[in-house]
Amino acid sequence: ISLLGSENGLLGSSAPQPFSSSTSFFRMPLTSLVAVAPAGAHGRLAAMLGDSATLSFLPTSAAAQPVTIQAPEEWADRAYVELPDAEAQVHSTFYPEILRVLKRGAKICIRHRRPNNGKSCVDLLVFAGFVDAVETDTDGVTFETTAAKPNWNQGAAMPLS
Repeated sequence: ISLLGSENGLLGSSAPQPFSSSTSFFRMPLTSLVAVAPAGAHGRLAAMLGDSATLSFLPTSAAAQPVTIQAPEEWADRAYVELPDAEAQVHSTFYPEILRVLKRGAKICIRHRRPNNGKSCVDLLVFAGFVDAVETDTDGVTFETTAAKPNWNQGAAMPLS
């Protein structure tokens, strides 16, 4: 089942192959998913999940501004983020907010193009508090970076300032 199409983001002749349900990220049991993707992807995500999971969907533009996901803490089994531009702007509060709504041990998958500055999403996720971050080159143009929310409480034991 294709989640992406040329009309829904990542346009041009170098558009990546569709993200499919055969990927282990979507094969695991799933009851709740936070998705940040182009608006056209909502229908495909909802159809793929059917009645088996609850979908909290935000358009890709939400990543560029302060955002609050309307979900309780530790609610989501997974988060899927599609950043269609190589230089996508991601607000500093975005990844911590994703981390807040993910259950302990839950995974995030970011589908993106390599930025021109060579920065990796792995570093962003580690700095945001995720663990086990791995970046995979899917087709020479598109990358998938996956990571997990730690199974432990995070944060400083006492104020740092």
